[in-house]
Amino acid sequence: MKRMGNKVPSYLVACNIYISTGHFNDSQWLLCLLKTAQNLCLGGDSRVVHAFSDVVYNRSSFHLAGSALSVAHVASSIACKALESRDQLFFIPSRTPHPYVGLIDHVSVMPLSTSDEQSCKAAGEVAKQVGSAMQSIGCHVLYYGYASPRHTSLAEVRKHETHFFTTHSNSADSDFSCVGAPHNFVENYNLRLRPKHGGDVKILARMLTKHVRERNGGLPGVEALTLQYGNSGCYEVACNILHPHLSSCEALHSRAIEWLSQNDPNSQVQLEGYRVGTTPEACLTSLEVDVAIHDAMVTQRLESYLMEPSHL
Repeated sequence: MKRMGNKVPSYLVACNIYISTGHFNDSQWLLCLLKTAQNLCLGGDSRVVHAFSDVVYNRSSFHLAGSALSVAHVASSIACKALESRDQLFFIPSRTPHPYVGLIDHVSVMPLSTSDEQSCKAAGEVAKQVGSAMQSIGCHVLYYGYASPRHTSLAEVRKHETHFFTTHSNSADSDFSCVGAPHNFVENYNLRLRPKHGGDVKILARMLTKHVRERNGGLPGVEALTLQYGNSGCYEVACNILHPHLSSCEALHSRAIEWLSQNDPNSQVQLEGYRVGTTPEACLTSLEVDVAIHDAMVTQRLESYLMEPSHL
């Protein structure tokens, strides 16, 4: 079994890199970053599965998949390239409405195919390698999951060591990042509440957040946060699904529809749900398709996200 530095076995992993730029005019920077990532993958055994951007939140993400060795190299290179070029972005924390802790807000490395102990440890070694590369250029990295000695959860790190849950503002630092490896593949799904006839849906959104969130009696493994979306009265319930085999995106959406049918009897709210990122199946499939066709599709999709104020 091949290893990098006698630490990273050649398991298949996925890696999500979340970027909060703090500036609207970053389209070309993100497209160049994507092109760099795709070029780094050429000739290797990794792939940029998906690239996503939400210009309202000033938040984008790159989703990689492949062997641990290759993903560690590509993710480290991209994260460091982004940090080294951050001065081009005129990083303005107060203009980033989505919570965050820094420019490379979060790097998550997850096992593919299986989630046994060894696969999770391999993902943790990849996360530590990426974090180490970021630290080498001055980024303050906070580790979680299998990259952390105590397997501390991402939520705990964000709550106790960062300003993530209190920054719709300017208290984050562009040189901070959370880097880690959760216990299995985590999926992200957002529920957007859009008022049909004006008005305020904030209270409904907060109530729905509690209804779907595990710690308030909701779905198993679901973390949720209420966020304002733009200035049109929309709110979102942003969800991390920690155990998709227990609580799927479809189950989450159905629960929201059922709850709204009881708590919004006059249908004043339009519900829209969408996935941020990808799935294990999509990651594995992407490794088998023609690279040129796939990369062109990923680039075109990112361009479409960047052109619209909302991807819905």
